Amino acid sequence: MSLAHPILKEMLNSGCSDHTNILIAFQTYMELCEVHNFETVEHCFSMDMNMIYLKAVEDKEEEIFLPISIKENITPSWIEKVRQAICQNENGEVQKNF
Repeated sequence: MSLAHPILKEMLNSGCSDHTNILIAFQTYMELCEVHNFETVEHCFSMDMNMIYLKAVEDKEEEIFLPISIKENITPSWIEKVRQAICQNENGEVQKNF
């Protein structure tokens, strides 16, 4: 008997090798769904950044969430790199939803 959530299984099979990112992404996914009641929550994987990020729709407005560790070193260049990777994903040049 497996107790793993189907979305967690998908995240684990996404190709992301950063298990901390996967767990933080899953926690964020659950909070967006269960606490904030977003209409739609999707998880996407950026191969360039080896990161799972989330897209959520609330009141017909789409938002992107970057589940990151509190220990992450965030710099302006890192933010720009993430922005470019997500834009590349959204333009269909890299694997999107799995």
